[in-house]
Amino acid sequence: MEKDGKYGFIDKTGKEIIPFVYDSGGTFNDGVAVVKKFGKDGYGKYIYIDKTGKEILSADNLVDDINEGLAALYENEKWGYADKTGKIIVPLIYDFVLGFNDGIAAVQKDGKWSILEIIKPAAAIPTASIVLVNGINKSFDAYNINGSNYFKLRDLAYVLNDTEKRFEVGWKSEDNAISLTSGKFYTPVGGEMSAKSAGNKTATPTKSKIYLDGKEINLTAYNIDGNNYFKLRDIGQAFDFGVTWDGAKNTIGIDTNTGYMPE
Repeated sequence: MEKDGKYGFIDKTGKEIIPFVYDSGGTFNDGVAVVKKFGKDGYGKYIYIDKTGKEILSADNLVDDINEGLAALYENEKWGYADKTGKIIVPLIYDFVLGFNDGIAAVQKDGKWSILEIIKPAAAIPTASIVLVNGINKSFDAYNINGSNYFKLRDLAYVLNDTEKRFEVGWKSEDNAISLTSGKFYTPVGGEMSAKSAGNKTATPTKSKIYLDGKEINLTAYNIDGNNYFKLRDIGQAFDFGVTWDGAKNTIGIDTNTGYMPE
């Protein structure tokens, strides 16, 4: 509500709950509202406040209303999403973004729109399909999660090491970051292509940052028993190899001699 050019908040009886001290004010979503306050230097600062008026986060960069736990965040001419503590959840790699609704949000990058989905813990069912890599049967420790097949990242790098679609996998613990380098030979760490686990598992979203050839990207990934599993089609698209599905034969195909084609 506005009064004398300032914004604050009242309850349904008209009682002032949060003082009218802000230069702009949004609506409450998920218990948090975004307000703005100008400093003496003329620059505005965006602030998250709770329903008691407590300021829980302030930021110099642009933010939006909280929607389903996330707010759009703008920095260095790129958009991403942060939670109400200011922690970046989706990397700032997009040219434009919209707020989340029913777990999804529209984002734009390089002139193309796509859909982001909030990833939650999910049931992981061992993949029963045959997997052929360039026509050769390979036994992967893979899972079906929400209808898509997820493969252990290092298993894929290991199997593709002798192809033109090889890639290296690196890990920086201090940055909690996974690095992928296309065209570089993979360095085995042991345990690749180990026996398939028995029974269903609980997959939790991977919280690590992901870099491809030095550039941060956003890929859907889950952690199962300490290993990172990536959607096969995402990896196929990232490194441009073919991924096919033959329902009649219950067979997944990985073909490094062809480029990636969307479903």
